[in-house]
Amino acid sequence: MVREYDFNVYWEDRAQRYLGEDRDGYAAVLYLGEPVWYNRFFACFQERALKDQLGNPCTDSPQRVLEIGCGTGRWAELLSRYGSYTGVDISPSLIKRVQLRLSFRHDFRRQYQLKYRFSLLLLGFSSKIEAKLPLQDKSDCTLIKRAIQLHPMFNFFCMSATQLAFPSLSFDRVVTVTVLQHLPFPFQELAIGEICRVTKSEGMIHCLELIYERNAAPHVYPNTLAEWCDKFRAYSCHLISAKGQEYAPLIRLERGWYHRLMGKRGFRHYRSVRPPLLKVLLSISYPLEHFLSRLLPTQFARHVVATYVKE
Repeated sequence: MVREYDFNVYWEDRAQRYLGEDRDGYAAVLYLGEPVWYNRFFACFQERALKDQLGNPCTDSPQRVLEIGCGTGRWAELLSRYGSYTGVDISPSLIKRVQLRLSFRHDFRRQYQLKYRFSLLLLGFSSKIEAKLPLQDKSDCTLIKRAIQLHPMFNFFCMSATQLAFPSLSFDRVVTVTVLQHLPFPFQELAIGEICRVTKSEGMIHCLELIYERNAAPHVYPNTLAEWCDKFRAYSCHLISAKGQEYAPLIRLERGWYHRLMGKRGFRHYRSVRPPLLKVLLSISYPLEHFLSRLLPTQFARHVVATYVKE
C-alpha cells in the first residue's frame, strides 16, 4: 500500500517551523528536533560524498547546473564552481530565506568593509521570483530587492520537481540531495522524468538518496540502489558511479534505541542524558565514518550518492 501525504504543505510547514533554529537551516532539512552540532555531522559527510561524485570543476567549459530542492542554498556555493547555478525548491519560505540571508551578509560586509570571501554574496535572483514570495513587511521587501541586484550568475525559483518550467536539454548537471526520497513513489517517477528531460545529452545527474530505512516515516519513500537505477534507466539515464553515504553505526544504533524507548518507562530519564551521550558517539563517529566509507560496500550505508549519465 502506497502512503500518501501532501508534500507541498508538509515542507512549507516544516520550513516555517524550523528555519529559525539554526543559521544554516539544518533543522528544516535534516533531523528534526536535533541540535545543530548533531546535524552538522551528517551535513559534513554529505558534502564529502557529493564532492567525490562531482569531481573537479572544468574551468575551460563552464556548465549550467540545476539543483532540485535547494532549500536554504547550502549547496549553492559548491555547485557554482561548476558553472552557472540554478536552484529550485517547492517551499517559498526556503527560497525567501536564501534571499534574506544573502542580502544581510552583503550589507554586513559593506558596512564593516570585511575582507572575508563570501562566495554566496555573488548570488542574484530573477525578478520573476519576487512576486511569488510571501513578503511579511516592507523591510523584507527591501532586503529582497537588494539581493536581486547582486550578481545574476545564480538564480532561485519556487518550483516543484514534478513540473520543472525549463526547456528540455537545458542543463549539463542536475543535483538532488535527499529530495526524491521524500516524494511518494508515483511522484518520484514524475520528478525523475522531469530531471532527465531537462538534462542535456551526455549530461550528468548526481543524486544523494535513501536506500535503507527499516521503519520509514510517512514522508519517506526509499528505494534500493537497483530500484533507483531502474527508475532512471526508464528515461535513458544509466548509472556510471555510486558510493555509500552515512554508515554511522553508532548513531544508527542510538537512534533505533531512542525510538524504541519512546512512550515507555525510563524515556524521560534517557532524554536527559542523551545530549552528552550523543557528543561522545559523534566524537568517535567522525574518524570512524572516514574509515568505514572506504572499507564497507554501498549496501551497508543508509544513503547512496549515484551519478547517472544521459544518453
